[in-house]
Amino acid sequence: MNVAEKLAREIRRVAGLRHHYEEIGDVAILLMDAALEQGCKAIGSGDPIAMIAAGQDLEGFSE
Repeated sequence: MNVAEKLAREIRRVAGLRHHYEEIGDVAILLMDAALEQGCKAIGSGDPIAMIAAGQDLEGFSE
Protein backbone atom coordinates (compact mmCIF):
# COMPACT_ATOMS: atom_id res chain seq x y z
CA MET A 1 0.00 0.00 0.00
CA ASN A 2 1.41 3.40 -0.93
CA VAL A 3 1.26 6.54 1.19
CA ALA A 4 -1.78 7.98 -0.64
CA GLU A 5 -3.75 4.75 -0.17
CA LYS A 6 -2.83 4.61 3.52
CA LEU A 7 -3.94 8.22 4.02
CA ALA A 8 -7.21 7.59 2.17
CA ARG A 9 -7.92 4.65 4.49
CA GLU A 10 -7.19 6.82 7.55
CA ILE A 11 -9.54 9.52 6.25
CA ARG A 12 -12.27 6.92 5.82
CA ARG A 13 -11.65 5.45 9.29
CA VAL A 14 -11.71 8.81 11.04
CA ALA A 15 -14.77 9.97 9.11
CA GLY A 16 -16.49 6.86 10.45
CA LEU A 17 -15.51 7.77 14.00
CA ARG A 18 -16.88 11.29 13.69
CA HIS A 19 -20.30 10.44 15.11
CA HIS A 20 -18.66 9.24 18.35
CA TYR A 21 -16.99 12.62 18.74
CA GLU A 22 -20.31 14.45 18.45
CA GLU A 23 -21.02 13.24 21.98
CA ILE A 24 -17.78 14.76 23.29
CA GLY A 25 -18.38 18.26 22.00
CA ASP A 26 -17.74 20.94 19.43
CA VAL A 27 -13.99 21.26 20.02
CA ALA A 28 -13.44 17.58 19.25
CA ILE A 29 -15.45 17.87 16.04
CA LEU A 30 -13.52 20.98 14.99
CA LEU A 31 -10.19 19.23 15.54
CA MET A 32 -11.36 16.16 13.63
CA ASP A 33 -12.75 18.21 10.74
CA ALA A 34 -9.48 20.16 10.48
CA ALA A 35 -7.46 16.93 10.39
CA LEU A 36 -9.76 15.45 7.74
CA GLU A 37 -9.47 18.60 5.63
CA GLN A 38 -5.67 18.53 5.98
CA GLY A 39 -5.69 14.91 4.82
CA CYS A 40 -7.78 15.71 1.75
CA LYS A 41 -5.54 18.62 0.82
CA ALA A 42 -2.42 16.48 1.29
CA ILE A 43 -3.73 13.85 -1.12
CA GLY A 44 -4.58 16.56 -3.62
CA SER A 45 -1.12 18.07 -3.35
CA GLY A 46 0.62 14.80 -4.19
CA ASP A 47 3.28 15.67 -1.60
CA PRO A 48 4.26 12.44 0.19
CA ILE A 49 5.64 14.31 3.21
CA ALA A 50 2.34 16.19 3.67
CA MET A 51 0.46 12.90 3.27
CA ILE A 52 2.54 11.21 5.96
CA ALA A 53 2.06 14.13 8.36
CA ALA A 54 -1.69 14.21 7.74
CA GLY A 55 -1.90 10.45 8.25
CA GLN A 56 -0.09 10.71 11.56
CA ASP A 57 -2.51 13.39 12.72
CA LEU A 58 -5.46 11.19 11.80
CA GLU A 59 -3.98 8.18 13.56
CA GLY A 60 -4.34 10.10 16.82
CA PHE A 61 -8.12 9.77 16.72
CA SER A 62 -9.69 6.69 18.29
CA GLU A 63 -12.99 5.67 19.82
